[in-house]
Formats: sequence, structure tokens, C-alpha cells
Amino acid sequence: MLASRENALKLVESKLENVNPARIIGKGFAMILDKDGRRISSPQGLPAEGTITIVMEKTMLEYKVERIASREFGE
Repeated sequence: MLASRENALKLVESKLENVNPARIIGKGFAMILDKDGRRISSPQGLPAEGTITIVMEKTMLEYKVERIASREFGE
């Protein structure tokens, strides 16, 4: 019974590690945060004006949003 619970715990731990933001960022992705530290996941979440923070593996960048222009990816 204990071995079964240990295996279940290892499975949950593995699944959590796969969605760990630090691990995802370490693969070359970045995370964008608003001024309150909340994650922005779509262009609609960007402030019309203000600052955003871009979190990369070893760097945090602060940007001032001055204009938002839409375009299709790859154009």
C-alpha cells in the first residue's frame, strides 16, 4: 500500500514539474506580467498604456506600453 501511494505521489510530482513555469521559461519561452504581477496570456490582457514585465530564464525586463497594433503571426 505504501509503495502504491509513493508511485502515485511521484506521478503527481512529475505532472506538476512539467507545468512548472520556471521549467517552461527554461526552455526558451517567456512570461508576460501586468503591473500587479498577474500573467498576461493574450493580447486582450495587455494594458493600453502602462508597464509590463517580461520574465525570461535569467532576466526580467520592464517595458512601457505605448501602442498596441494587431497583426497576424508570421507577417
